[in-house]
Amino acid sequence: MPPPRFSIRDIEQIPKPTGYHIVLTTDVPCHLFMRWTLEKPRTHKDPVLRRGVYFPEAVRFCFVEYHDNEQEEAGDTLTHTFIKLDWPVCQTRYFYFWGTVNGELSPSESPLFTKHRLAPPVPPPELMYQLNSIEPQLYTIAGNDIWNTFDSSHDCPPDSTGALILVENTHMTADYRIALRKNGTTFNHYTPHFRNTISAVLVGFDQDRKWQAKAQIGTAFKLWLYAYTGREVVFLDEPVDILPTASNVYQTKDMSADAPGAIILLTEICEPSVTIWNYSIRALGSTKELYQYGSRAWPFTALDAAGKIEVKHLDITRPGIIWKAIGYIKQDATTEPNPPPVPGIPLSTWTTKASGLAVPGAKFTFVEIVATAGTTTTALRKGHSILDLKRAADYHGWWISCLHYDATADYYKANAGTVFYITAETH
Repeated sequence: MPPPRFSIRDIEQIPKPTGYHIVLTTDVPCHLFMRWTLEKPRTHKDPVLRRGVYFPEAVRFCFVEYHDNEQEEAGDTLTHTFIKLDWPVCQTRYFYFWGTVNGELSPSESPLFTKHRLAPPVPPPELMYQLNSIEPQLYTIAGNDIWNTFDSSHDCPPDSTGALILVENTHMTADYRIALRKNGTTFNHYTPHFRNTISAVLVGFDQDRKWQAKAQIGTAFKLWLYAYTGREVVFLDEPVDILPTASNVYQTKDMSADAPGAIILLTEICEPSVTIWNYSIRALGSTKELYQYGSRAWPFTALDAAGKIEVKHLDITRPGIIWKAIGYIKQDATTEPNPPPVPGIPLSTWTTKASGLAVPGAKFTFVEIVATAGTTTTALRKGHSILDLKRAADYHGWWISCLHYDATADYYKANAGTVFYITAETH
């Protein structure tokens, strides 16, 4: 009786994150083994009788330091699976298949195969919006005028470019100095932050997701990591001066070279005195006239189609005034150059309001706040949130808040003279 034989009719190699699943199909039920080696097979010549013909020097292949792996299926089968994981990228393996039929060793063998494992394809980047909300994380800061370096890599994903920090001065009577910046940059806008207030600050990361802050009295401040920014939010290594050169008149600034493609421009305004006289920033062509004085702030604005804005300051001769562009958002943002007031906000209670710009899929809202009746408690938060973070707002404030999935935010004000204006949303 002739020895049992088999032949391979199909072979499939299924890529996996760390190797392959190799699946064979044979013509008869059999039980296979995969013999493999990392060393290129050697050859030698042996005499052999093939189909009645004698060959005195037939080429033979031989393996050294090989491994035999048994198929996953029990018994004789027509389908044979070999799970080959822990296969390093760029490693070449040489292998063939041998086996038994009904428990008897078969003289049949497969051809010799060579397989070089390629690097798996790079997965598409994780979906990331221009601003992405997370559960607020509290960062404490040491005082004594020393730069603190914060590592946000455990809170923000690798592709994030910066963070939204809510800067809370908890002191009720003192205006202490504070500064925030991208790690590795040298600018130093170290001026007072108004007492008992909160500022929304977008600050850039370095490649390791690190940023810096410096405070006069560390115990007076709480820094809340509220969100992280996506790939199309750009933070400048060197801020660009936008202070007008004449007092009390609008002056056009062309930001197209410093902030190419910008939809929202991010700025910072401060001076050695805590009070900043009347100032305004808007897109060129806008009629928005929120010309109000305030204190240390991080204003934002829309730009016109050519990348131009208008700025105005009551008195540019005041010593030490700093007003600079620190970054910009260039994708997935909608702006309203002439925003109306947000209506229907009663006093001293959180009130849920729909997104003013009605942007489908809006994630964050950018709100400018003016108060004509002094500093009273004002706040903004995600719609239906339980976060009760509110303090007195200055006469001219700027707030960035995430939106609920139903595109709502909660507003709070304690004085009828406080008015909210939605200037932009990201999505």
